[in-house]
Amino acid sequence: MPSRKPAPTEESRPSGPITMRLGKSVPKPLQEPRRKEPVDVERLQSQADEEFRTGNYASAEQHFRALLPSTRLRALTGFQIYLCLLKQKKTAEAELLAGKFPTGPAARNPSGLYVRAAIARMEGRMEDSRSAIESARSQYPFICPLYDKALADASLSTETLAPVKSGR
Repeated sequence: MPSRKPAPTEESRPSGPITMRLGKSVPKPLQEPRRKEPVDVERLQSQADEEFRTGNYASAEQHFRALLPSTRLRALTGFQIYLCLLKQKKTAEAELLAGKFPTGPAARNPSGLYVRAAIARMEGRMEDSRSAIESARSQYPFICPLYDKALADASLSTETLAPVKSGR
């Protein structure tokens, strides 16, 4: 005759969720769901912009990188990181990032054209820089003022930046 187990008492019942394993109920360990701290996008954007405007490019880069996953303007923020890298003379890292900004029919934003403009400006080819910016403005007229502002805030000039080799 099969033996019957007594019904569990209140003290012996697990207090958390139950899972079944091989026909036996096993209590799941209780864990609080991990919650990410909400990113205050406006505050972070304001800090990044201020650091960028004042020339503290290392701090601006950190703020822009923290902002990147949360912002709606990822391409612009990526371009601002690119400018921060240039201003810090991190040319190898800037070159790698520049390759991530497409130009031509595959481009969905003006970042690649503004990268071309920044490189041309650094190398003293002002006419090529203007040409790239004009092309961007004709294709993406609504977003380009933000890119123009980023270039102006970076005070991009050939005196302050090391030349970057361009495969474009």
